[in-house]
Amino acid sequence: MLFCNNDTQKIGVVPSPPPVPSGTRPRQQNSETEDIMNLFRKDPMTTRKEKEKDVEYE
Repeated sequence: MLFCNNDTQKIGVVPSPPPVPSGTRPRQQNSETEDIMNLFRKDPMTTRKEKEKDVEYE
């Protein structure tokens, strides 16, 4: 829930120019965004690897 709130706040701060400052301003915000993405990626990545391993084992 915490990361969801942060995401909403970021979207409200830069809703129009999200791809434009994708390499200038987001660097500072990327720190928090990266943490959020990491949490989201770590879950699906682990699930994918586990699923692949399950398929190989079967």
